[in-house]
Amino acid sequence: MEDKFKQAQTYRNRAGQLRAIANALTGQSERELLVQVAAEYDEMARSAFALALGRIESAINREVENQVRRNDE
Repeated sequence: MEDKFKQAQTYRNRAGQLRAIANALTGQSERELLVQVAAEYDEMARSAFALALGRIESAINREVENQVRRNDE
């Protein structure tokens, strides 16, 4: 689970780095390209984070189901 959170943070960091580089560029097309790639890294970060949360939610649901079964016994 932690790996996806770590991956999301890595993607966010890369997006920030790309934006910093883009801000230093003078060419409009180059700047736009790097900003677009940064946006794609942001989307990858959101996806990784959502996957990590989904795994946590699944683990919690399994634990709740186990607890209910134990209580029913």
